[in-house]
Amino acid sequence: MLKKEFSDENNIWSYNDAINFIENSQKFGIKLGLDTMKSLMNIFGNPHNDLKVIHVAGTNGKGSTVSYIERCLIEEGYKAGSYISPSLFSYEERIKIGGIPINKEDFTFFFYKVKIACEKIIDKGGEVPTEFELFTAVALLYFAHNNVDLVVMEVGLGGRFDATNIINPIISVITPIDIDHAGVLGDTYAKIAYEKAGIIKKGVPVVVASQHKEAMDVICDICNNKKSKLVQVDISNMKNGKMCLEIIENQYCGEVGQNTKINIKKCDINYRSLGIDGSLFDYDGNSYKTHLIGRHQVENAVLALTVLNQLLINYHISDKSLMSGIKNTRWECRLELIKKSPDIILDGAHNPHGAKSLVNAINEIYPDDKFIILLGMLEDKDIDGVINEVSEMLRRADYIIVTEPDSKRRANSDVIARKISNIRHSKVKSIPNYIKALEIALESLKPDEKLIIFGSFYLVASIRSEVFKSE
Repeated sequence: MLKKEFSDENNIWSYNDAINFIENSQKFGIKLGLDTMKSLMNIFGNPHNDLKVIHVAGTNGKGSTVSYIERCLIEEGYKAGSYISPSLFSYEERIKIGGIPINKEDFTFFFYKVKIACEKIIDKGGEVPTEFELFTAVALLYFAHNNVDLVVMEVGLGGRFDATNIINPIISVITPIDIDHAGVLGDTYAKIAYEKAGIIKKGVPVVVASQHKEAMDVICDICNNKKSKLVQVDISNMKNGKMCLEIIENQYCGEVGQNTKINIKKCDINYRSLGIDGSLFDYDGNSYKTHLIGRHQVENAVLALTVLNQLLINYHISDKSLMSGIKNTRWECRLELIKKSPDIILDGAHNPHGAKSLVNAINEIYPDDKFIILLGMLEDKDIDGVINEVSEMLRRADYIIVTEPDSKRRANSDVIARKISNIRHSKVKSIPNYIKALEIALESLKPDEKLIIFGSFYLVASIRSEVFKSE
């Protein structure tokens, strides 16, 4: 076995050595392309080819969708792996089996294995792998070594040239697409959709969330070219407390040379409650409870359930497992209530689509409440687009504090504060140090006010740690 073969050599390498190796690789930044990943995995005999992978791309909702799918599989008794990025609290949380992060011993061992492989590639004149390529290789080796039944894998950036796209999935999933990483992926829905849809493989079913028409047209064309079954989860506007859902299955038909609509399923998502403790909803004959806050998390749950329904051809998943899986899913820093009385909510809304979902959720769960806002962004994000989406919420706020995430890419808090001042002329303050900003926000918080913290995941994860550290 892989582990026994290198057990003696591994003793000379520590967990701290693995962390240093990762952090040294960060200087190589983002590098899209699959050649390095192919070289890495080829050294190990390409064990990833035997994995059964559900591959998830998109702009928003990827992590939540991965978590829903993973938890439902675990509830059914499958040995399910998951791979997400970025990590919020520890590197190990990116790679899980059965919902449990890889332990430090295995983390150290598999990074050591990948380090040796990297040295072989470099010795032959190959490129130095990026941090994300290293993590992806470690994840694939770890899953293969542990003979997992299924893997739910989140794309890092884009899809077409993402390191995860080395795998051959059993299902491809595309969550809602928005304008993000425009400098790398393009500045239109069509360009970004083309990159995201790069995960679509020939003949492999594709499940797609509701999309902007420009994005959906690109995805449909690629499914036609790849002869892939397309399942569209089209959720329209709410009427009388219900969301109208239409699931359209298009099957490639060689005779006509394009995807042909073969099945249309229409049903309602009936919201029984929607609040700070999550949502109760009825869908497809079952009653579900999700602890994830916001209407968009119900939509993510329905997308996950549609993906799992596609698995039923080859895998058994009971209604009981689906219901308990949705109920037991947790997802930190995504509209997460971390404290009550007064309520403190964290959300990693860092692009316009995410900001819109945040505003909608706040309007529903706190329609008449007073609140303070604490926010911070990265400079390479669509800051103007986010501010535009949250403008209504900014006007409602009693006090707004702009701070800076702990990142080299942090946006200047003074600049953002000036932008916000154009919307809300008073009670806007810039405090670059996020710990000091949190202290002032908590000191200013009145018993009847809520504290809403949003923006970069670097910010909300750091603040979450600070809040729990002080308790």
